[in-house]
Amino acid sequence: MPERCPVCDTPAEREEGGVVWRCPNPWCPAQRLGGLLHFTGRGGVDIEGAGYAVVNQLIERDLLREPSDLYRLSVETLESLDRYARKSAENLHARIQAARRRPLARIVNGLGIRHVGEQTAIDLAAWLVRETSRGEDESEGEWTERAVRRLEGASAEELTAVPGIGGVVGEAIAAYFANEHTRDTLRHLLEAGVVAEAPAPGTVAAEIEGMGPLAGKTLVVTGTLAGFSRPEAEEAIRAAGGHAAGSVSAKTDYLVAGEKAGTKLAKAEKLGVSVLDEDGFRRLLAGDVA
Repeated sequence: MPERCPVCDTPAEREEGGVVWRCPNPWCPAQRLGGLLHFTGRGGVDIEGAGYAVVNQLIERDLLREPSDLYRLSVETLESLDRYARKSAENLHARIQAARRRPLARIVNGLGIRHVGEQTAIDLAAWLVRETSRGEDESEGEWTERAVRRLEGASAEELTAVPGIGGVVGEAIAAYFANEHTRDTLRHLLEAGVVAEAPAPGTVAAEIEGMGPLAGKTLVVTGTLAGFSRPEAEEAIRAAGGHAAGSVSAKTDYLVAGEKAGTKLAKAEKLGVSVLDEDGFRRLLAGDVA
């Protein structure tokens, strides 16, 4: 294992009790490239065409340092990239502009906060909607601003109290907004015109309100299901008001086990967690909890 980052030569670090060595330099070119690709990817704001070739060129030309810079790119700048004609540049520019509005969870997930994945971003968004419910006369931009201020100012203790977020994750989120290199990333996105798709006044998703047949239930999906991909199964859980967790614990209500379920199935059986096959999962989604 190299003692220093092979890209920026910063001494590598490993958390106490951890396994993975990491480069701690937020301005490391490799870190920046990976972070920006995560932001533009499907788990983030999902900008088709903003892949490795484009993002890497923009970084090399010092045109892209943080996510907000994407929204300031002109058609002419994009046209100057290798293998980009006018029409291609116009199409990519249009897709970037369309990505100014995205669900709050997608924007938060796109930031690349340590330990924050898709489900944790959904948990945070649900909490923020409860904390900053949109007023009848409030615009999406105004609501986004209030939600961002609430998230930026939240303490680790407050975040740890959010359902689905533990101490390590709460500390990581608070540290992100305390770090001088990353604390303004979300605010800069707002300044560039990005807004979260706010829930309509008086209405929120089933998961946020705790409604649906799986309200208050935590499920973990493992193995291969015939009728669902993993993301599809987890989305079905959330749509039914449940919480889709990534690991089995004593708080897990059901394990949905497909083929080759592996260690999660063994742990569920050890903890006495109810195990469902795909047919049982479908019945549960339909409200059959017998």
